[in-house]
Amino acid sequence: MNIVQNRASTRPKLEVKSCLFMLGLAIILAGCGGGGGTPNPLQIGGNIQGFTIPASSKAVLLSLSSDPAFRLAETSFDGTAFNVALPELPNVSALGLLFEAPTGCTGVTLKPADAEGVWASYSLEVGGVPAGELVAKSGDKTARWVYAEEPQTLTGTLTCPALTSAPRSRSIGTGTTYDLTLQQGWNLVLSNADETSFVNAPFATPVTWSATTPNDLSNVNGSDVGSTVSSLKGTLGASGYKLALQLEQPGTGVINALSATSVATTGTNGSFDLSLPPTPNAALLGAATGLNQAGCEGTINLSNAAALLGKLGVAVYRGNDAIGKTSLVSYSTTTGWWYASSALNISGQEKCGGGDESFVTKYNLSLQPGWNLVLQLEDSIRQSTTWSNLSSIPSGGKWLLRLEDNGVGVTPGPSGGADAGSNASRMHGKLGGWTDTEAATLKLETNKGTGLVSGPLSAAGEFDLTLPATVEATSFEPLELTQGCGAGVTSTPANPTGVQASLEPDRNSTPLGVIAVGGRGFTVNWVYASSAVTVTGKESCLTGEGTSEEHDYNINFTPGWNLLIEQVTVKNGVESSLHSSGTLPTGSQWFFEANKDPGLPDTGSTSSALSGSVGAGFANQSLRLMIDTKKLATVTIGAAGEVSTTLPATVVAAALKPLDLTRTGCTGTLNIAPASSKYGELTLEIWNLATFKSPVAITNEDSNGASETLSWWYLETATTISGTQACPGLVDNTFKYDLTLHVGWNLVLEHLKEQPSGERNTKVGTVSTAPDGTRWGTN
Repeated sequence: MNIVQNRASTRPKLEVKSCLFMLGLAIILAGCGGGGGTPNPLQIGGNIQGFTIPASSKAVLLSLSSDPAFRLAETSFDGTAFNVALPELPNVSALGLLFEAPTGCTGVTLKPADAEGVWASYSLEVGGVPAGELVAKSGDKTARWVYAEEPQTLTGTLTCPALTSAPRSRSIGTGTTYDLTLQQGWNLVLSNADETSFVNAPFATPVTWSATTPNDLSNVNGSDVGSTVSSLKGTLGASGYKLALQLEQPGTGVINALSATSVATTGTNGSFDLSLPPTPNAALLGAATGLNQAGCEGTINLSNAAALLGKLGVAVYRGNDAIGKTSLVSYSTTTGWWYASSALNISGQEKCGGGDESFVTKYNLSLQPGWNLVLQLEDSIRQSTTWSNLSSIPSGGKWLLRLEDNGVGVTPGPSGGADAGSNASRMHGKLGGWTDTEAATLKLETNKGTGLVSGPLSAAGEFDLTLPATVEATSFEPLELTQGCGAGVTSTPANPTGVQASLEPDRNSTPLGVIAVGGRGFTVNWVYASSAVTVTGKESCLTGEGTSEEHDYNINFTPGWNLLIEQVTVKNGVESSLHSSGTLPTGSQWFFEANKDPGLPDTGSTSSALSGSVGAGFANQSLRLMIDTKKLATVTIGAAGEVSTTLPATVVAAALKPLDLTRTGCTGTLNIAPASSKYGELTLEIWNLATFKSPVAITNEDSNGASETLSWWYLETATTISGTQACPGLVDNTFKYDLTLHVGWNLVLEHLKEQPSGERNTKVGTVSTAPDGTRWGTN
C-alpha cells in the first residue's frame, strides 16, 4: 500500500517496482491491538494456524516507509508460536508520511499534513532467507500495526481520475475510505479484503495468525511421498492428470520429451511414481556454457566447458492438452533434478538488467556424472536466485501444480466479465473491462459491415442479444474457415458461404471498442452457415517470420448459427491450433477493450532527442527510457503530458547485444559490416501505481496509407546494413534494409506497405528527424 513516504529519501516518489514489492507486503501487516494509551513496549505474537514452521525460522517486523529490508524488530519461532516486542520509538529513518495520495487523486485529509509514522509488516524468514509473510486477521479484516509520531487523523474517501481507477490489485484506488484517529505511539488498524476501508480497532481486538509464501504452500494440496535423486514420487491432490518428464537445454529454451517411458497417468489423489532413465539420450542435453546469458555482468565458471547438461521439468497434461507444470517446492526454495554428462563444478554469478530491474543468479554447484539434486533459492528482496547442491529431498516439500496458458488466444479480461448462458443463437453476459457509466447499443454486424441486429448494453456492461433466425442471402460471403496453406484438409462443400459476425458497442453512431469472448487459450466466434458444412484434416502453415503453425480442423456446422471455437493446444509437445464447432466452453468470459487514443503529435524528435506528448492523462508520471530491461534514464512527464529529453550520450556495453537481423526460413542475405557490431534499441514505458506500465510507440502514416514506426538504435561501432530477405507464408513478407549507422544514437524508420494481394513490404532506413504527422501513442 503506497501510503508511506520516506522522510530521508531524496526521491519525490518511490520507484514503481519498489512500490509494487511494498504493496505485496502491505497486505500482510500484523496486529492484535491499537488505539493508543497503552504503555510500550507492546508484545505481538501467537500461534500460526494451518502451517508448519521449520527450524531456523524468524518473524521479522519491517517498515514499509523506506527499504523493505529495514528491520524494526525480530524474534525466533518456538514451534508454531512467536512473540516480538514493538519498538517503543522506531528508528527515525523508518518514519515517513502516513499518507500520500496518488497523482491527481483528492478527498483524503491527513492532519497535520506533514504527520509521519510507520506502517509495519511481518516477514517470515527460514535460514536467514525471506520465505513469505505472516498475516494477522480479525474476522474477515486484515490487522496491521501503525506507529504515529504525534496524534493525527486520516479521513475521507479517495476520488481519482479514470486513469487511476482501474481495478485495484493491492493498491490504493478510487473509493478507498479512511476513518482513522491515531494517537501517539502504536495503533491497530483494520482493513477489508480489497483494501477499500481502513478503520481503528481497540488493542484488545483478538486476531488469528497465518502465513503465506512465494510458493503459496498454505494452499497446496500436493505432497511428496519419498522422492529420491533417481525418482519422483508424490501426489497432486487431485486425479485425472498425466505427467511427462522433459529436459531443458541450458540457455536455449529448447525442451525435449525425455522418453516414452517417462510418462505416467496419476492415480487416486493425483498420485505418481516416475523413475528417471539412468542415461538419457545425449541429443537431449545442451552445452553447460549455455548457462552464461548474453548481455549480463559477471562470470560463471565451469570446471569442464565440454560438459553437457539437462534440467528436468515435469509437464502436466489433461488428455492430450498440456495445462501446466508441477515442481517440488518448500517455502522459497524449489528442488530440481539436473543431469550432467560428466563431473562439473559451477561457480560465480551474473547480474542481468540494471537498477530496480536487475536480477542476480548465483551458482555453487558440484555435479557428479548422472542425476543430481539441486536447490533453487529465490530471494525476492535481494532480487536473486541461488543454485546449490542438495544431499537429499527437503522435509516438508510439496508438489505444486501451476496452471499455465499455452495458447496465444484471448486471455480473459479484467474481473467482472462473465457468460450468463450464451449459445449459438444468443449472446448473454456481462463485459469485463467495461468502465463506462452510461448505457450503449450493441450492434451485431457481418464482416462487410452489414447490420444484423442491435440491442441495449447497460451501464454495468450487461446484455442479452438474440440473433436473427435467418440472414438474407444477399449478405452471404465465402466462409474462410481454413488457413488455405496446405493439402490434407477436406471441406464439404468445398466453398461454403454464410456470414461471420462481430459484436461492438456503439453510442451516437460512434464505435466504442471491441468485444470478445474466450478463455484460457481459446476464442469463440459466431458463424451463420447457408448450408451444412464439414471441415476436417490438418495443415502446416509457414508464418512471415519463417516458422510454422499447425492447424487441426473438426468443424461440423448445421444450417444457421454456429459457434466456431479456436483453441491452442499442445499435443505430444507440439503446439497446434484446433478449430472446432460446439457449445460455449466452460469458463468463457466476455470482455471489452476500448478504442485506443490515436496518439498526440510529435513536436520535433531527432536522432538524439525525444520531443512529444503522451497526453495529459499521464501528467506528472514517469517515462522510463530502457534498452531491453536496462534502464537508461527516467523523465518526469509534464502537466500536459509533454516529454522533452536528450538521450544519454553513451550506453554501457552490457546493455548491448549482437546486431543480427537475419530471419530463419527466409531467402536472401543481409550484409552487416562489421559483422561483430553490437546495438541496443530504445523502448519507452510510462510507469505509475495504478496501471503499472504502459508501452509508448511513436508511429506515422504516410500519404499513401503506409504505416511507419520510429525507433532509436544505439551503435557501439559505425555499421552498414544492406540486403533483402523474403519470407514466404500465408502472407508473404519482404524486408529490405539500407542503413548507414554511426556510433551513438540513430533514428530508424520502418516503413510497411501492404499490397492489395496481401503481400507486405517493409523498408528500414535512417532519418534525421521524425516525419511530419508522427504521433505518440500508448498501449
